[in-house]
Amino acid sequence: MFRFLVVTGLSLGLLSSCGPEDVGPLASGDSLRQQASALPIMQRSLELSSNFLDLGNQKRGTTGPARGVKVTDINSEYDLAITGLAATGPYSGASRVPFGVTWLLSEDLQVRFSPTALGPAPGVLTVSSSDSYTPQVPIELAGTGVASAADPRPSRLAFGEQGVGGPGASQSLEVHNVGDAPFQVRAELEGAGATSYRIDPSTLTVPVNGSSRFTVTFSPSEEGAAPARLTLTTDEADSPPVPAVLLTGTGVRPMASVSASLDFGPQRIGASAVRPVTVSNAGSGTLTVSNLSLSGSGAGFYSVTPSALAVPAGGSGTLNVTFTPTVPASFPGTLTLATNDAGRPSVAVPLAGAGTPPLELQLSATQVDFGDVQVGSPSAPRTLTLTNTGTHLLTLSALGLSGVDAAAFSLTAPSLPVMMDPGNSVEVTVRVQPDAERPFSGMLRVDSDDPNAPSMAVPLTGQGISQLHVSAALEFGKQLVNNTAMARKVRITNDTGASVTLSALQVEGAVASPFSVKRPTLPLVLAPGEAQEVAVAFTPQAESEVSARLVASFSEPAVRFVVALHGQGLPAVLSFTPPALDFGLVRVGGSRIYLPVTVTNLSSDPVVIARPGEPGYPARHFGIDAESWEGRTLGPGASTELMISYGPGQESHDGSLLGITASPPKQGSQVEVKFLPVVSVALRGQAVTHVLTFKPGSLDFGRVEEGMAAEPQVITLTNTFSEEQRVVVKLREAQGTPFTLERAEEVQPIPPGGSASFQVSFRPQGGGTSQNEVQVWLEGATEPEGVIPVTGTVPGGGCGCGSTEAGGAGMLALLVALGSRRRSGARG
Repeated sequence: MFRFLVVTGLSLGLLSSCGPEDVGPLASGDSLRQQASALPIMQRSLELSSNFLDLGNQKRGTTGPARGVKVTDINSEYDLAITGLAATGPYSGASRVPFGVTWLLSEDLQVRFSPTALGPAPGVLTVSSSDSYTPQVPIELAGTGVASAADPRPSRLAFGEQGVGGPGASQSLEVHNVGDAPFQVRAELEGAGATSYRIDPSTLTVPVNGSSRFTVTFSPSEEGAAPARLTLTTDEADSPPVPAVLLTGTGVRPMASVSASLDFGPQRIGASAVRPVTVSNAGSGTLTVSNLSLSGSGAGFYSVTPSALAVPAGGSGTLNVTFTPTVPASFPGTLTLATNDAGRPSVAVPLAGAGTPPLELQLSATQVDFGDVQVGSPSAPRTLTLTNTGTHLLTLSALGLSGVDAAAFSLTAPSLPVMMDPGNSVEVTVRVQPDAERPFSGMLRVDSDDPNAPSMAVPLTGQGISQLHVSAALEFGKQLVNNTAMARKVRITNDTGASVTLSALQVEGAVASPFSVKRPTLPLVLAPGEAQEVAVAFTPQAESEVSARLVASFSEPAVRFVVALHGQGLPAVLSFTPPALDFGLVRVGGSRIYLPVTVTNLSSDPVVIARPGEPGYPARHFGIDAESWEGRTLGPGASTELMISYGPGQESHDGSLLGITASPPKQGSQVEVKFLPVVSVALRGQAVTHVLTFKPGSLDFGRVEEGMAAEPQVITLTNTFSEEQRVVVKLREAQGTPFTLERAEEVQPIPPGGSASFQVSFRPQGGGTSQNEVQVWLEGATEPEGVIPVTGTVPGGGCGCGSTEAGGAGMLALLVALGSRRRSGARG
């Protein structure tokens, strides 16, 4: 292999030194090599993979990952050394220098991007090396500072009713990134019902153009409404505020009461019998019944409908269980149902029944219902047919009526005993004649020598009715004590074919006084088809349930009708949940704080909310939208959510009661409005100008020898506010001062209730007294949150700050003025 070295400078030098008079033999090869070795080599050594590097988008205020270009040594004669990296703009070299690069090998030159502003950020990385041909090479840098923006969806999560102590309910909250940079978001709970909710996870990372999901679970620990707010905070200091998400839910405590067992007894093979299982709710909120299942060896012979129930507070529902045996045997089973009653999440109802062989004596009906029958008149006859379906002679030996109302029924039958050949039938006729307007029941007993059923019973039912109709009951529900509720009316209708005479109306019972009757003129004659309404009022006198009866007596015909009356007294019609709103600490001049309060109508009549009065001193900082309150109608037991705000304009401790009242809806042309008693919600809040306290309020280093360092002193800042504060501390005179401040000009976050300490040092370099100030700033503020004077003295000198006597007096006046201005702000 041959290596040729072409030295341009040497060639030109030889040509210029050879003239026509000095032409001689050329120098030998060794002489050329000796001359070349004495000259500098100008061949390029450094080669870059690119002279441009784009570091892409990077979130403002953060540092991105290191990226770089390849540098290669292309000169075989010398190893290349990278001696320096210098970057302009928001860029910094990430490779450690110096370092060497071996011939034909490559190394990485790495750069990091740390934008401090939004938008494109140009820069240059200058690479210094031992390459004498190109000792410095520029690399153009590009990148863009970007920001994030959070958008939570939905803006409200409503959980409805959930059982106290139960598993609760969960919903998802998605946070979308509509900005240009990824961000972290932290979720926190606020409000009266915050303890009833939980968030998982507490912090999420949201990519650009993407979304991440929080799971919010409502698990109430007590009954009642639980309003709360979910606040979202991102790690982007200057990003727009994220709107809070409202959370609503109500804790309820349903209580399930279920039939203890169900026994069908013996049932004929192939026939079906239906029995009810009653489910009652003695608690608050809706009781849900679901996940019905049948188990046990006889489960296949039972069925149940419906598949689920929703039972309101104080109400009941029915599950219908059907039993259909197919063989002669016993069929034990269990009906299991799930509820949202935390005390009885699962309820088991034992089932029992047995299949019996088919009868030889068959009846055409297993029961007889006569329906409505006019009082005093016999019903139409109902005929039952008894048939011998067997293969042997049967003897019908007895037929009879029994039961509490047996006297109201009559039976027509052939003379007994009756001999019945296979296939023969016998008919019997039954009637009922009620003597009052009430249900009637009895039993028809059939005796024979049927080996499978020697005695059978046929239920008989009927309803005595009168064509003179009177309301059966009046329910007043819950009403305010000593307040007359809206009247209820009893309707009397004459559907008979003749006139009737109402002779008396009287309220009877142990507690009859709360009820009163607006009587028509008696006696009152009602013609056929005519009706009359009688108004009954209820004025409860105590917080208790009361019952009575209204007796309507007629002389023609001589009958009495009883109307049941019932009501309950309440101490108040309206209630506030929660009964008090505490807005906590609020910064003067900051955004108004809004908290919800729920107003509930506890009565059984609708009410209309009246316009509340505006709060006066000292509640002037509280705000209400009175117009939106006025005129709202709340139905019985209904609720509505109202918003109250707090936005103080000066430092104060605020507390007051906000009262609200209501009235019954106007009736017809009613002019006068009767207002119900006022119900109040307590309002509290504290407005502060300063959110930090300082200890101590001033620093005095005393007398310190020139050139000596005094013992450092510590300033402690405490955040008394309910939100994190980002604090910057600095000296008023940062240059030419013997005082130094630890972590000056750095942003220090202080959590709610937390503290941060800063160390101040004093090393005098001249005589006299030195003075300065430690200024405490909240990030983004236009004036300091507080000022802490610092002083120190060198023995035997004048004023170290060079002040004259007049200057010293001026400084004293300034400190007095600052102390007066900040007396409320400087703590400690």
